[in-house]
Amino acid sequence: MELRRIQYFVTLAEYLHFSQAADNLYISQSSLSYHIAELELELGVQLFVRNKRKVSLTKVGAELLPIARDILAKVDELTLTADEQNKRDKNSMMIHICFDTSSQRFDLFGIDAAIVKMRDLYPEATINCSQSSMEEILDGLACRNFDVGFITLRHGEKLPSQFNVLPIHIDFLSMVSIFEIYPGNLTSAFDNSPLYLLKDDIRWGNKILSLLKDLGVSPRVKWENSFSSMLTRVTTGEGITVIPHSEFAAECQSRKSLKALDFHSDEAKIYSCAVWCEANSNPAILPLIRHIRSDDTGFIKEGSIF
Repeated sequence: MELRRIQYFVTLAEYLHFSQAADNLYISQSSLSYHIAELELELGVQLFVRNKRKVSLTKVGAELLPIARDILAKVDELTLTADEQNKRDKNSMMIHICFDTSSQRFDLFGIDAAIVKMRDLYPEATINCSQSSMEEILDGLACRNFDVGFITLRHGEKLPSQFNVLPIHIDFLSMVSIFEIYPGNLTSAFDNSPLYLLKDDIRWGNKILSLLKDLGVSPRVKWENSFSSMLTRVTTGEGITVIPHSEFAAECQSRKSLKALDFHSDEAKIYSCAVWCEANSNPAILPLIRHIRSDDTGFIKEGSIF
């Protein structure tokens, strides 16, 4: 039995006029007549007496009307209770967010603003943020130590199917130096300068070395402990580094001497992504994701970037 037909029955009983009841329900008179007839067929009783002049309730229709009203009232109560519980859940919810250490500038992609928005909307919620390696983030998501992770994936890189992956920003890698670098002088540039990479980011270091190898370059590598010290080495002319273009653009605001040569191959594309476990039912996850990406791109299953 369809709930809407019970609503149609109650409304027609109030108006006792098909045209007026149909207008109130925003349906056609013929549609209302059809659904009332179907409800009578389901119940096996006649609810209304119809003639050209008026519509009236039958005896059984009058007996069933209070029951129908009670059903609709219970539905309203159910909806109200669910809404109140949802509000309580969101106000008392706790969400653990972890950022991938391989990216320094997740703030460029609206994540910081989304977290602030969440705090404004749910002031009683507890939002914990931390930073870790991609491997530790995935382990933490799988065992529910983290609810949402923000990680950087390489082109074509996939995660296990237990994770939902939503790209929030597509970027590409850039070679960065204070000297002019162009395709024709790459070999000489790296003959004179080492390549600085992050010590704790071997995964990305190997990717960068592979890209340079495709260009016929095998640089001397020096490993730095922090992003800041690595950029200082480059800014003072000690060497070259490779970082996401968005981070280069942000650093240029304060390090105006920096110059970049962009990689243009698909292999140089990188993806800043929100990741969460498929089985995690924390009610805070989807509101956070919606605030980051208001344009609904949908979830990308099987961990695929495309």
